Amino acid sequence: MLNFSYQTRVFLFLEPVDMRKSFRGLCLLTESVLKEDPASGHWFAFINRRQDRLKLLGWDELAYDRSISVSASSFCSYFDQDCNSR
Repeated sequence: MLNFSYQTRVFLFLEPVDMRKSFRGLCLLTESVLKEDPASGHWFAFINRRQDRLKLLGWDELAYDRSISVSASSFCSYFDQDCNSR
């Protein structure tokens, strides 16, 4: 379960990212390109080249606690949209 407070921000990295990147690789992108602290408590979303996968990076008080990879079909079923139009 993802927890968001009213102060939590979600940053979307718009350039395609290699989904094989580790926590450290995603942190480096967050620091160098977005100019944000990956341990800030905010969430950082990364997409792949085909834009059919999403990876979220978040910090939980002591360590990076989640790197979630979600396929486009999961989003489509969640938001009740037609994915066959891709």
